[in-house]
Amino acid sequence: MAHFDLHIRNMNCSSCIAKIEGRVTKIEGTISCSVNFATGQARVEYEEGNDIKQTVADAITELGYPATVIEEGQVYDEEKDRSFFWLKVRTIFAIVLTLPLTVPMLGEFFGIDVLFPHWIQLILATIVQFGAGYSFYIGSWKAIKNKAANMDVLVALGTTAAFLFSAVVVLFHVQGYLYFETSTVLISLILLGRVIEQHSKHNAQGGMKALLKMQAKSARIKKGTEVVEVPIDAVHKGDIVVVKPGERIPVDGEVVDGESHVDESMLTGESMPVRKDKGENAYAGTINGEGMIEVQSSRLGKETSLGNIIRLVEEAQRSKAPIQKLADRISGVFVPIVLGIAILTFFLWGFVAGDWQEGLISGIAVLVIACPCALGLATPTVIMVACGRGAREGILIKDAVGLEKAGKLDAIIVDKTGTVTEGKLSVDEITSEDDNLLRKAVSLTTHSDHPISKAITNHAKDQGVQIQRCEAFHSHTGQGLSGSFQGKAYLLGSVRFMKQQNIDLGPFNDKLQTDVRVIAAIAEEGKCIGFIALADKLKEGSQEAVAKLHQMKKEVYLLSGDRKAVVESVGKMLNVDGLFAEVLPEEKASYVKRLQDEKKVTGMVGDGVNDAPALAVADVGFAIADGTDVAMESASIGLMHSSLLNLLTALSLSKVTFLKIRQNLFFAFVYNCVGIPLAAFGLLNPMIAGAAMAMSSISVVLNSLTLQRKKLF
Repeated sequence: MAHFDLHIRNMNCSSCIAKIEGRVTKIEGTISCSVNFATGQARVEYEEGNDIKQTVADAITELGYPATVIEEGQVYDEEKDRSFFWLKVRTIFAIVLTLPLTVPMLGEFFGIDVLFPHWIQLILATIVQFGAGYSFYIGSWKAIKNKAANMDVLVALGTTAAFLFSAVVVLFHVQGYLYFETSTVLISLILLGRVIEQHSKHNAQGGMKALLKMQAKSARIKKGTEVVEVPIDAVHKGDIVVVKPGERIPVDGEVVDGESHVDESMLTGESMPVRKDKGENAYAGTINGEGMIEVQSSRLGKETSLGNIIRLVEEAQRSKAPIQKLADRISGVFVPIVLGIAILTFFLWGFVAGDWQEGLISGIAVLVIACPCALGLATPTVIMVACGRGAREGILIKDAVGLEKAGKLDAIIVDKTGTVTEGKLSVDEITSEDDNLLRKAVSLTTHSDHPISKAITNHAKDQGVQIQRCEAFHSHTGQGLSGSFQGKAYLLGSVRFMKQQNIDLGPFNDKLQTDVRVIAAIAEEGKCIGFIALADKLKEGSQEAVAKLHQMKKEVYLLSGDRKAVVESVGKMLNVDGLFAEVLPEEKASYVKRLQDEKKVTGMVGDGVNDAPALAVADVGFAIADGTDVAMESASIGLMHSSLLNLLTALSLSKVTFLKIRQNLFFAFVYNCVGIPLAAFGLLNPMIAGAAMAMSSISVVLNSLTLQRKKLF
């Protein structure tokens, strides 16, 4: 199965979605089609081997929605889309010609009799109706030709009825009220509403635009002894890229020359710059500090960390939450129902009340007030803003389904190593009566690359201990180290190693037998002189995160392949609800299923590598990315910051996002449920209905935009 994306123009309401999706899925070779009203894009999944891209684009265009295939690696540039420019021109044109037509109405409102020649009103209204409003007729014709109805049909029917009635009064000198101001004001308001709506939707994509701006447009590469600036597309893997102070690094790669500090906050969320020396990794989109560095490129474009982030955000914005699919189905049948209500309103006023003129105006009001634009915008605009906000907060949302479920979790399983702990050993305690114990120990460990040795050596460096090498060094694989220092023989290793070497642990014996930490005992001349306890320390914020998860009524379980005693010790510090120890990677998914079998909506938090099966099985998988691992193919949501507090931000974002969606859907449904009866009973002037219709869509988008500034957790 393969997929491709399209940009679709002229979608005016959510009923367009059902029509486009229905048409595309009838094309042979297509599997599914998902249209996002807010972004104006569609994703089509199809059977590999079928060349149907242009066929699909042509089919959508025939429906009245010009469609363009977005090729691989191409970003649709809205600024080059002239349709928005001409929409603004038509709107200004309509408003300028409509203003004179409102003068008699305003005069009547203030009790002033303003004479305005009818033939001038007819000319101005005709220009607005068929000039500025021509797109409504084109859209209506294409919709009717394809045996469908959309927003254009509603507007065209309503405004044409008002215009024709008034034109008959003028041309045939029939007694009656002129409704030229009604038709022209409606067209002006609807066009103005679309301009504001388009502008608001562009603002809603601010998070995505900010990410795109992080991508470098060019790079300086070394060619022999020269440095040449080339477009980013001309950079190849293996090229040496020169990055000056203050510039964004254009590629992922390894620093091969120079040293500097780099601002990686866009990837890791850490505000402190990271020192980069020769051999260190550098990432696209990060900002070089005070020094010039040379980076050998290894990943380009979409392969870079930043490229992966952008891809994931784009996919999430295109995805649909289950709640949106319900709204789309309702919108698909909404327009035909409204047409029926409008016709019924017209005939009931005529036959029952005997007032055909009022029936016409009330029918027009029903057509205008019932536009389902707000319903179609209610969900996708919030999802779009949430994805951008999430990217800023270090949360990569893979799909809207995962985001929706995240707020409904009952239980969360958290992997221990690298998730709630640092994932590396560090010195936790030194116990000895010998003040020089660390100096003696590091004389052995400085020769070894074992994780325990590295931890002790790094700790000694941090403490400013002068490191001296021992003599006759020997590494006993998997057990310990031996050597001589200042004329004395030393051993460093596990408790088991000490016993094998017949070392008496003396007063340290009882404590060493019960300590759950990693122990490195040190013996001098056959006698134990102390020990160094090492532990995988809790990450900063882990305890706070678990406490807040409990406040949110979430159960928290700790899972690890480590020894039971170690897992129990960490679990006790975190105060988790349960723990699973000595679990093999392939067994982790079974523990997720165990909680799901208890009817608990379960989330899994892991590093996205050995936890992949569990992440895939969980209702929502959260992959802790270290700032570079953003592929998270098995997870629904990526957490870019290494702290578990980032999980709280993700859960809070989910909760706030779907609160906004419910608010939007409530506004949209209530607006129609209240507005249609008022219009049908003649209590709503068509012009007021037009203004209300435009404001309903705008209010939904503006409510969505408030998510950008909403405080999370």
